[in-house]
Amino acid sequence: MNTQKNQNTDSTTSLSQWLSHLESIHPSAIDMGLGRVKSVANTMDIHLKDSLLITVAGTNGKGTTCRLLEQAMLAQGKTVAVFSSPHLLSYCERVRLNGELAEENEFCRAFELIEKARGDITLTYFEFGTLAAMKMMQDWGVDVAVLEVGLGGRLDATNILDPDLAIITTIDLDHQDWLGDTREAIAREKAGIMRKNGKAVIGELLPPDSLQEIVAELNVEGRWAQQDFFVVKNAVADSSPEHSPSRTWEWKGKHSEFTQLPYPHIPLQNVATALAALELLDLLPDETAIKQIIANTRLPGRQQEISHNPLVVVDVAHNPKQPKQCRNGLHVILQVKYAWWWVC
Repeated sequence: MNTQKNQNTDSTTSLSQWLSHLESIHPSAIDMGLGRVKSVANTMDIHLKDSLLITVAGTNGKGTTCRLLEQAMLAQGKTVAVFSSPHLLSYCERVRLNGELAEENEFCRAFELIEKARGDITLTYFEFGTLAAMKMMQDWGVDVAVLEVGLGGRLDATNILDPDLAIITTIDLDHQDWLGDTREAIAREKAGIMRKNGKAVIGELLPPDSLQEIVAELNVEGRWAQQDFFVVKNAVADSSPEHSPSRTWEWKGKHSEFTQLPYPHIPLQNVATALAALELLDLLPDETAIKQIIANTRLPGRQQEISHNPLVVVDVAHNPKQPKQCRNGLHVILQVKYAWWWVC
């Protein structure tokens, strides 16, 4: 397929102009497959082999899991880059370096290099952005690179690189036109980010049989929720104030255990999954640091409190399972007995 080259893109092109260009060079917003994007990555020698690479897939919970991993790595003095999507307000939200949004000129430089390298190969908006993120991370020489899968896993652009650790947060029905209409089928797509003899953490509480079969087939060293790591909620009276020190929980892993942990501002199970990943990588901070990280980790648009009186919490829930999780968070963490939902 021939490209729609924009002869006006160069070193002076603004980010907004680049994004408009990216929207014009491929006829489809989604084009599943790794061949095209892998070819361009090879031309650019993008590999991220010098970084610890973590790829995170899942129906829900990817962004907050990435966030806690990022904060835990930073607390240990590591340089960390995260690729996440979509963005809320600014495209720069899609790549963070050491917790800060990447600069517009960094994206523009990466886009220019990709445009020169791709030749007659078409790339979707997401594929172009994924390559840009990888190029930026490699140029920065970060200790840890975290890639959030955009759609599925097996055929997602993030899957052109082999991760040191694969994480699957949750599995539920979503994007059925692309991933299949059963949890078994969707699990297989998400398990595509795993590698033979690799490492994986599965946060899904009820993993489909297909996922367990793939882990066995690939001889993956896996850590499973409810089998290798657990959440224990400590009972307290309903009158306990929100985020009170008395509201605590425990995390039990394969070799480590933390007690009296503060309730997080992000979904509890995602925190547990991130801790299991850190344990598997032998990168768990000490308990004092863990408590501080959990208490302080937030992500815009995820259980975000924008007003205290009246209490207004917003979340980017986009599939049937997510509103239920948000409701549980309001009831358990914020002590809200009644909630009204607006979905659009």
